[in-house]
Amino acid sequence: MEICITKEGKPPLGAALGTSSYITEFVKAKVKNWSLELEQLASIANTQPHATFSALTHGLASRWVYVARTIPNIGHLLQPLEELLRTKCIPSLTGHAAPSDLRSEGAAWPVSEGINLVERELLALPARLGGLGVLNPSHLSTTEYSASMKVTQPLLDHIIKQDEKYGYEILQDQHSAKAIVHKSKREQHSNAASTLKDVLPPSLAHAMDLSHEKGDNNNKLRDVVLQTCHRACISAKAEAGSGLGHELRNTRPADILASNWLCGKPAAFDLTVVSPLNPTFISEAGRTAGSAAVAAELRKHSANDAKCSELGWTCIPLVAESYGAWGSEAVQAFSRLASYLATRTNSPKSKVVCSLYSRLNLTLVRANARAFLLRCGCSLQEGDISSS
Repeated sequence: MEICITKEGKPPLGAALGTSSYITEFVKAKVKNWSLELEQLASIANTQPHATFSALTHGLASRWVYVARTIPNIGHLLQPLEELLRTKCIPSLTGHAAPSDLRSEGAAWPVSEGINLVERELLALPARLGGLGVLNPSHLSTTEYSASMKVTQPLLDHIIKQDEKYGYEILQDQHSAKAIVHKSKREQHSNAASTLKDVLPPSLAHAMDLSHEKGDNNNKLRDVVLQTCHRACISAKAEAGSGLGHELRNTRPADILASNWLCGKPAAFDLTVVSPLNPTFISEAGRTAGSAAVAAELRKHSANDAKCSELGWTCIPLVAESYGAWGSEAVQAFSRLASYLATRTNSPKSKVVCSLYSRLNLTLVRANARAFLLRCGCSLQEGDISSS
């Protein structure tokens, strides 16, 4: 067996060990190859954006994430990848290069050759916070390497002790370390999202909130309620709150603002859809029906009551659970809305209530069906699942 001794370094298991110059050249060679692949992906994105996105986030990106986890202090070496992502790949995926609609009143945001830098930070967030999950490679080095060290520390200690048995306690220590790392990442993402919402225009800040807790079907449900208000001759408008001052604009207290709702006071309807299977709700949902809706109502009141009171509005959360159950405040609001519409159309209230819930629940069912088909990998065209 031939033994080769080197003073420079070697790349065992895909990561470089050796002198700083060797590690730098190793990473640069990797980045050069990945850059060529990113160029190819960018060209494919013009005709196959979904396939490109999947290849990027589930394939190519995992390679530089692995290197960032195993080699410290290489963020500056990964910067060329970020430049390609920002100037070519992401613009090809999103269909625009430097969106002017992101500019807030009087804001002077830095714009790169490709996309707006603030939008780049937004797209790096996970989908649950309104982003695409396309991480910035140059920002990965410190966080990923630190996380890797924490997760592997129990195993490293075990190796140093030269203990031949890999017991249950070591496995539990690693699981605990992973849980801590995951919690830290979630907190970092949440803090980044909060910071971005302070500078984003109201429309995008609100879209981030929708992505976090409401989903795409929120707008469809809003439209059903808004149309019913108009049919009942109730003056109502959508997305109220965007014209507020900077300190209030990002929270948008009302998806629908209904004038003269009760005793001449406007009602701020804030729609949200929650899943009882969400880890936040699942424990209590297994014991008490409708508990997810109750928790969401309390959260909405906590966030919006003060703002609505200042504006002279009544905050009314319209909370739907993803399987069709509605919160108690939504039930009361729909009952009052049905009374107005029944009087207007000279129809039995029971018939109006039944029709309203049928439209609302059909909207939820269609949204659930669409989500299921997309998760199964089905390609949906406009009209495959018609809107209500």
